[in-house]
Amino acid sequence: MKQSEFTTNPKVSASLCAMLGEANKNPGKPPVLHFRAVGGGNPGSQDPTVSLLVETQTGDQQLSDLSSGHCQRLSDQFVSLDLPMSKVEQLIQEPHVERIQTKRKHKLVMEQALEHANGISAGERDFFESGSGVYIGIVDSGFDLSHPAFYDRNGRLRVDFLLDQVGGKQEFDRDELEQKWTLGQGNFGPGFDSNGHGTHVAAIAGGTLFGTGGWEGVAPDARFLLVKTNMFDVDEGVKWIFEKAGRSPCVVNLSLGSHYGPHDGTNAEERLYNQLSGDNQIIVVAAGNEQEKDLHVGSWYFPEQSNDYVFDVLPGNDNTDPGVVVTGWYSERDQFDLFLGTPAGQFIPFPSQGDPGRKYSNNVVSIDVSRTYYQWSQLIQCRLELSFDRATVSIDDLYGWTLRTSSKQLTAGRFDAWFHNSDFARFRQHPHLEKYRTVGIPGTGSGTITVASFTSKTQWTGDQGFAEDALSLAGRLSRFSSLGPTRDGRWKPDIAAPGHMITSALADGSRLSKAIERTLVNQRAVTIEGTSMAAPFVSGVIALMLQKATASGKNLNPVEVKDLLAKSATKDWFTGREAWTPEFGRGKVNIPEVLSLI
Repeated sequence: MKQSEFTTNPKVSASLCAMLGEANKNPGKPPVLHFRAVGGGNPGSQDPTVSLLVETQTGDQQLSDLSSGHCQRLSDQFVSLDLPMSKVEQLIQEPHVERIQTKRKHKLVMEQALEHANGISAGERDFFESGSGVYIGIVDSGFDLSHPAFYDRNGRLRVDFLLDQVGGKQEFDRDELEQKWTLGQGNFGPGFDSNGHGTHVAAIAGGTLFGTGGWEGVAPDARFLLVKTNMFDVDEGVKWIFEKAGRSPCVVNLSLGSHYGPHDGTNAEERLYNQLSGDNQIIVVAAGNEQEKDLHVGSWYFPEQSNDYVFDVLPGNDNTDPGVVVTGWYSERDQFDLFLGTPAGQFIPFPSQGDPGRKYSNNVVSIDVSRTYYQWSQLIQCRLELSFDRATVSIDDLYGWTLRTSSKQLTAGRFDAWFHNSDFARFRQHPHLEKYRTVGIPGTGSGTITVASFTSKTQWTGDQGFAEDALSLAGRLSRFSSLGPTRDGRWKPDIAAPGHMITSALADGSRLSKAIERTLVNQRAVTIEGTSMAAPFVSGVIALMLQKATASGKNLNPVEVKDLLAKSATKDWFTGREAWTPEFGRGKVNIPEVLSLI
């Protein structure tokens, strides 16, 4: 293999350092996986851009002058910036720039197998609140605004504003949306949901009653602020929602995430959300569906212990090259030797902390390895990236890679590694293969409400008839729901809600509409599962909480919301009586009980 080096910098994310090294070596030819896993644009140009989250006190005008046209202040400390690669070095040299991180690509937190679901029925409510006077913000794949779940009893759209990040970051108000969308017609207007995920999620949180099954969201009188996201600028979407909500109480739902970070709440996006949330501004995040995805290895080591973690890269599909990013983390007080083993048996050493990163390549695979200091957690980050050319790769090239770790000096003694997301690679069976510590980012942040999923029912009906999930048990944690705690031992998830077998709104013409075993086409409903479905359930509950608190002249901040959810949570045979568990958090959400405490 050919070998080269790239410079590392402790205030620059490892992915950006690798991109800089590639761009300097091959101008106009950024590595494919970088622009798939992290934010980037126009990769074929001579000066490609990269999407960055910058932690800085530098003036906005100075950053705007560097940018390629997009520069947005998200908080006093963070700026979202699109920057030509040729100007990244100049940004690094700015004395007031503390940290530069590439935008990570988020993944929708829906179970891809589409296994089973059940409806949320309006039925008889045991509470008065319906979300009136509260905004529900949804950042997701898009929205079918011809669906009746988004209209009030007078036939008016309940969406006050929509931001389409995919369509040039265009903003639409309600009048414009009503002109371009027609109730019940299934036409494709702004923010069209080709996936179906966002439509389903939004209707769980606050959809109007629809269908003969009586499906209704938790807060059907709330107003919507919607963002069709490009999966990179989720942070900008959250900021935009809170700005549009103004002084009105607002809860934002994020049924998406990634595993590209230390899983201890110090990721830049998580620290940003700590700043954006506050009184009557609450952010809810899905815990993730990675309990059984084999994406995490972690353990406490003893001196001179060595382990080989064998993993297989998944083939991908016709539209994407196979590849994966692995990030490993250990305390700065410890010393580890790390190696990447190829399927052919060659072992490539990771560089020492502070040394340049290394790049290896041939006509099949490109390999980046680096080791940098991560000051926000006093951790050492070891980063490995594999990018394959699907035109030349074979299965033998993808299977049988090894991450070798060997402890040399230990004080803290723990090592953890995650793939950047599931469905890119899998670790093979190993005693250190962990289902715990699989809650995704930004769900490990301290400022968000993180939601696990449990099974409410085990049956559903589609156009092909009755169906049942014989492997699930009502009341038990959903078998996909990610488990806590965080890497630093904090209690995440916070709460559990129904997310298994959920029937909600179907986006016409979406990918989900082709899952005929799950759809009720005439009723415009579809049944799917995931912590993506549990999170908006809790977002709807929080909308009810904000409505009641506001009516009483109170404000609720994230800490108070968590405390109320914890005090009111249901404890049963499945959750146990402990104050917190890695499966259910503080217990199962209980709407009447939590409202009675406000």
